[in-house]
Amino acid sequence: MANDITVAYRMTLDNYRVLCRLQRRLILNLRVQNRIYWLLVIFVGVLIPWSYLSGLTNVLVISSMLLIAWLGLRFFGTTWLTKRWFKQQRLDRHEIVLTLSEAGLSTVMGDSTSFHGWSELMRIDETDSHFVIWENRLLGFVVPKRSFPNADAVSMFADIAKRNLVEQPV
Repeated sequence: MANDITVAYRMTLDNYRVLCRLQRRLILNLRVQNRIYWLLVIFVGVLIPWSYLSGLTNVLVISSMLLIAWLGLRFFGTTWLTKRWFKQQRLDRHEIVLTLSEAGLSTVMGDSTSFHGWSELMRIDETDSHFVIWENRLLGFVVPKRSFPNADAVSMFADIAKRNLVEQPV
């Protein structure tokens, strides 16, 4: 149809990171885990100077080691795991051809084809560099804006999606 927008791209690690970051915001237990993590980091961060001023060397050493380990896991461990998951899923093997129309979203990846009507899709998120159209809390279609031929196609894509997508609670 005349209003269909078709984009072709390969999934990259950057696209996958955007998808994972937005996915963590949608899932309640991951949001709760993240808040608990930062509360513990703050608690231990306050415990370190207190134990130093109080002369509690054992508490100082243990809390410093905990803080270093937690922050290391957070910033290096999750980066490593994200790269590993991306490689394991082999998401960059095939070109993704995604077509957005008044009827819904269709994708072609290698030999696989799928179609999702608007009633099956839950929401759309937009970042500076990507669109993510969610089927549920775990499955989202990430579309890099750089894959569009021009800015008009980006705004037309957003208009079609926002006009047809009735946001449902995710």
